[in-house]
Amino acid sequence: MTLDGRKASSTWRANRTWKTISLLPFIEALAIQVLSMTYFSPMFAKPPDWLGIPFGLVLEVLLLGWAALGAAVIWTTRSPAKATIALVVTSGPASVLQLFIPALIPQMTHNLPV
Repeated sequence: MTLDGRKASSTWRANRTWKTISLLPFIEALAIQVLSMTYFSPMFAKPPDWLGIPFGLVLEVLLLGWAALGAAVIWTTRSPAKATIALVVTSGPASVLQLFIPALIPQMTHNLPV
């Protein structure tokens, strides 16, 4: 029982704040694309490429997939500890790395052998 007489809930569910934070990498990707059309342009440069697909695009898809995994864990878990771990391991790094991927791609092309 809680102090005000209500029965304490035995399971925790992610509230709106947790769910919004888990979606930040997707919101960030959309905002960057809308606000700065040229920011992601280095990601579509060839080389480098992987199986004919620009490597920056491959990295972005993997990164958003990683963020989607974290969002799924946060939305479905019943433990605040697991949600925190998912946030720290998936959504947080995805938001930060998303800002650096367009800067990494030109560096990768400068280091390619001629």
